[in-house]
Amino acid sequence: MTASCDQPPSRWQDHRTHPMKFRLRTPAKVNLVLEVGPKRKDGFHTIWSIVDKVSLFDIVTFEPSQEDSVRFHSPWEIPAENTVSAALEAMRKASPDTPRVRITVEKHIPPGTGLGGGSSDAACVLKTLSDWWLPSMTQSSLIRIAARIGSDVPLFLSPGRLAVSGRGERIRQLPAGPPLRYLLALPPFPVNTRESYAEWDRLHPRPHRLTDFPRMVKMTVPLLRRGDWRALEPLLHNSLQEASERVRGELHGARRALERAWGRRFSQTGSGAALFCLLAPDETPVRELRSPAADGWRFVAAESWMGEDAQEGALWKLLRSGSRA
Repeated sequence: MTASCDQPPSRWQDHRTHPMKFRLRTPAKVNLVLEVGPKRKDGFHTIWSIVDKVSLFDIVTFEPSQEDSVRFHSPWEIPAENTVSAALEAMRKASPDTPRVRITVEKHIPPGTGLGGGSSDAACVLKTLSDWWLPSMTQSSLIRIAARIGSDVPLFLSPGRLAVSGRGERIRQLPAGPPLRYLLALPPFPVNTRESYAEWDRLHPRPHRLTDFPRMVKMTVPLLRRGDWRALEPLLHNSLQEASERVRGELHGARRALERAWGRRFSQTGSGAALFCLLAPDETPVRELRSPAADGWRFVAAESWMGEDAQEGALWKLLRSGSRA
């Protein structure tokens, strides 16, 4: 049985001394809205974003071991310095005398696409090991550790739809509402996040004023609550999109080809290069895309992911039953 990593910390406390092998799903995300502000003194940018978790998952397996280790099963190259290893190292530093663990990550979320796979995996490791080793650790402490690993890691510590601001560490949960359906367009190439932000800085040499984010949230929340995808579509916005399309010129042509083929607005998630559009609740995306601009792209239908909490805690049932992976 495979459960979601999206769980309240308290559910693990009774089992921290009885480790067993188990597998957890870690979701991807899309940025329905992403606004980027000026660079801060710490070198990061202020951002405002409305984020929806989606049903494209990596699988993270935890099992007892003689020594700590991380390994990946991935069609993509994963660097030795990665978010999962950083998360394990951070938790080991906080709890040096606890049992060792082997972590295996089965990658399905392509890296370098703005879908947040590496951040989601790291957040899963932080939540799981803090619940297992340090059940008294506060959420604010965990968020501080997460923010040091990556700007998107904190948002994966909270379930459901979120309004995110600051560097990514300020998180507000939004009403769930019906799940939205998406067509995810997965590119055959990554976009380097630092290069996208550097290009954004070049395009905005003067102080850049962010839009009125509270007003944007106020406009968006009723639509999310109703699941009104048609009214949401014109609000999709990513202020990094132009910069990313300049970094990878083929991204612009692919987006235009997708929009012509599906007759929908495609928006970029994160710093790219993945794109997405909203689908009707009963729509099946079966159109065949024939365009040299989109050669090598892969398409996945997904929907909003609210976590196992909405399904009465499948992970808790797994732990209570003692089921193994």
